[in-house]
Amino acid sequence: MILQIKCKDTLIHKTFFDLFSQKNFFITKNENTNIPAILIEDNNENLLIKINEIQKTYIKPLDLNSIFTDLTKEISKISFAISNFLYFPFQRKIGNEKLKIYLSDIQNKILTNLLINQNGINKDDLYQFIWSNDKTISVNKLDTHLTNLKNLLTSELNFKISFKSEDKKLKLIID
Repeated sequence: MILQIKCKDTLIHKTFFDLFSQKNFFITKNENTNIPAILIEDNNENLLIKINEIQKTYIKPLDLNSIFTDLTKEISKISFAISNFLYFPFQRKIGNEKLKIYLSDIQNKILTNLLINQNGINKDDLYQFIWSNDKTISVNKLDTHLTNLKNLLTSELNFKISFKSEDKKLKLIID
């Protein structure tokens, strides 16, 4: 899943950026209001961290593992309302009170990127995000995963989505 870290102190920002990157979180420098943000403020004796409407103060010296555990608990609660479902990108879960399904890692990356980029995302950029180690881009590979995601949501949740692709820009359409 994609996060952003907002902190005026460059050393603290880099420390948290590196920590989340090591734990396989993708941290973006792009300030997009749809992307969950971790706000960090340094107050000499302590560190104030805000996420998901929760604020917590940590006294220095800091135990980064403890902070990361706390943040992970809060991050897992982040959700997006999609039609009459809740989508929890950090849990890879979508559903409501009656039904829920878990998405594959690739399906989760696709859905997250399409929700965050409501005006659409370049197909090549999405492909690179998902398969960063591929030497060549195979649009058929991406199209297959898009179809599988669409079919999964329709069959398991009766939730109909579609995709619009124009000039290599992919956009999520929710029926």
